[in-house]
Amino acid sequence: MSAPSPPDVEATQRRLYQVFAARRNALPLLDSPEALPTDPFDTTPERTPWASRPQFHGLLLVVAALLWLWSLQTTDVAKIGDYGLLSALPVTFYLALAVLSVGFLLGVRREAPSKVLAPYLVLFIGVVHASPVILYGTLRYAWAWKHVGVVDYFMRNHALNPHLSFLPVYQNWPGFFGLSSTLTEAVGLRSALSFAAWAPPVFELLNLAALWVLLGSLTDDRRVRWTACWLFLIANWVGQNYFAPQAFVYFLYLVSIGIVLKSLSKRPAAPRFVRKLIPPLRATAAKSAPAAVTSSTWGTVAVLCVIFAVVATSHPLTPIVLTAALFGLAIFGVLRVRSIALIMGAMTVGWLFTGARVYYSSNTSSIFKGLGSFTANLSSNIHALGQVQESQRIVSQVGRMQVALVALLAVCGVVRRLRHGNWDAAGAVLLGCPIVILVGGNYDGEALFRVFLFALPFAAYFIALLMYPSREAGRRWFTTAFAILVSACVLVGFLFAYYGKEAWSYFPPGEVRAAEIVYHEAPAGTLLVEGTHDYPNQFYDAERFTYVTLATEPTKSVEGVLQHPVAKMAEWLGDPRYQQVYLIITRSQKEQIDAIGPLPRGSLGRLEAALLASPKFQVVYHDRDATVFRVHRKVPRRVR
Repeated sequence: MSAPSPPDVEATQRRLYQVFAARRNALPLLDSPEALPTDPFDTTPERTPWASRPQFHGLLLVVAALLWLWSLQTTDVAKIGDYGLLSALPVTFYLALAVLSVGFLLGVRREAPSKVLAPYLVLFIGVVHASPVILYGTLRYAWAWKHVGVVDYFMRNHALNPHLSFLPVYQNWPGFFGLSSTLTEAVGLRSALSFAAWAPPVFELLNLAALWVLLGSLTDDRRVRWTACWLFLIANWVGQNYFAPQAFVYFLYLVSIGIVLKSLSKRPAAPRFVRKLIPPLRATAAKSAPAAVTSSTWGTVAVLCVIFAVVATSHPLTPIVLTAALFGLAIFGVLRVRSIALIMGAMTVGWLFTGARVYYSSNTSSIFKGLGSFTANLSSNIHALGQVQESQRIVSQVGRMQVALVALLAVCGVVRRLRHGNWDAAGAVLLGCPIVILVGGNYDGEALFRVFLFALPFAAYFIALLMYPSREAGRRWFTTAFAILVSACVLVGFLFAYYGKEAWSYFPPGEVRAAEIVYHEAPAGTLLVEGTHDYPNQFYDAERFTYVTLATEPTKSVEGVLQHPVAKMAEWLGDPRYQQVYLIITRSQKEQIDAIGPLPRGSLGRLEAALLASPKFQVVYHDRDATVFRVHRKVPRRVR
C-alpha cells in the first residue's frame, strides 16, 4: 500500500482566497466606508495610538535625560546673577523640562501604564532638585548648615540642653536631630554634611510616594492621581525640602493623612443643608458604609500614635496643622475612629508643656504674638517690595502669582465637582485646614507660604479634578491642551520662585573654606562678627561662639561702622572680653544685602575694602568669595 501524497498547500490557499474574494465582492455598497461591516476573518491588530506606546515615552525620556545631562555640562555657576540660577542655566535645561511636561501629560490622557508615567516624575525630581547638588558641590541654604550644626552637637554630647542659647527651639523639639545623629553615627560618618546636600531630591521622592498612596484613598481615577502628583511637584517652590525638621515631618504629615484616609475613614454624604443649597448634591448618598472597628483598626491606630509622637517632638508647627486636619475630618464625618484627633491634639499640647516647656515659658510672648490676628499675619507676607532689587521684585511677584493661580484653579475644581454632584469632604477639609496657620501667627513672615505648602497636595488634587471631573470626562484634546497650558504657567512660576534666590543660597568653595577655618581654629569663647546669616555658619562647635550680625544690629551701631569702618571694627575685633574675635564677609552676604537689604547696597564690599587696606587687621583668609579678618593679638590655644 503506497503512502498518501502530501496536500497541495498552495492550491488550498488559492481556493480559500477565491472564496473570500467572492464573498467580499457580493457585499452591497454602503453610504460610507465607516458603515462597512467588520470582516470576521480580518486579523489585523487594532492600531495603538502613538501616545500610548511605551517606546514613544521611552524615547522622550531618553531625550529629556540627554538634554539634562548636556545642560549640566554647559552650566557655569559663576554666571548666577540677579535671577539666581535661571541666569546660568542653558536652553537645554528648559527643553528637558518641556519634553517631560508634554510627554507626561500626553501619557496621562492615553492612560499609559505606571511603568511609563512614574519615570517622568522621578526624572523631573532629578532635573529640578538634583541639579543644584551636582552643580554646586556644596550644601545649599544657610539654614541647612545650621541644622548640620545641631546634629553635630547631638553627636558630641548625646544629650539635650533645653537652656542652650544656640538655636534653643531644636533642643526643645529634637526628634529629627536625634534620629539624624543616630543614623549618621550608625553608618560611621563624622558629620551630616556627607549627605545633607541630597535631602531635596530624597524628600521629594518620599513625598511623591506618600502622595500617591494618599490620592489612592480619594479617587480611583488614575488620571487624577498622576496629574495631581505632577502638579504637586511643579508647584512646590516653597523650598521646605532641604535638610530640616520641616521636610521630615511634612513627609510624615502626608503619611499620616494617607493612613487615616486608607484605613480609618468613610465617605459620608453631604449634610442636609448643603444638599439643599447645591441641587446636584440632593441625590447623593454616602459612598461607603462605616466599617466595623476591629483589632486591625487598633493596630493602625498604634502605628499612627508612633508617627504622631515623632511629629509632635520634631517640629512646633506641623503638629498643629495635623491636629486641625484630623479634627476637621472628624467634624465632617470622615473619620471612623474620631479618637485619633484627640490623641494627636493631646500629644501636641502635652509635649508643649513637658519636653518644650523651657522654650515655651521663655518665649510665651513671641509664640502668641499675632494669635488670632488673621489679617495682620496675612499682610506680613505681602510686604512692600519697593526696597528690593528689581529682579527680586519680579521673582517675588511671580511666586505670589503662582500661588494665586493654584488657589484659583483649586477652587474651580471644587466647584466643578459639586456641579457634577460629588461631595469630596476629605479633600475639601484638608485643602482648607492649613488656614489655621494664619490664625496662630506670622512665623517670621512665612505664614502664607506655609499655608500654601500644606494645602498644595489637595489643591493639586482639585486642579486634576477640574481637568478630569469624572471617568467619562477629559477624553478630548482640549483637556490635554488645557493641562499643558496650566503646567507651563505653574512651572514658570516654580522656576522663578525656586531658583530666583540662588545668588545667596549657593555657597562656592571659597566661602566654605573660610567658614571651616573659623569654626575649626577659633577657641571657645570667640566672638564672630558676620554681615548676614546667609553663608555656611554654625555647622561645627556652634555653641562655643557668640554671634553679632551687622544686618540685625541697631541702626545707630551700623551707621557708626559704615561711617568709620576701620576705627569701629578695630574696637569690635579687639574686645578683650572674648578669647578671639573674627569678622567674616562673603560673596553670598554681599549678594543678599545688594538684593534685598537691610544694609545699604555695596556696604559690605566697601567695609571689606577698607579693612583690607588697613594694617590694623590680620587677614586670615581672602579670595574672591570670602574674607576673614581678626586683629593682631595672642591667640590662646583652643581647649576642647
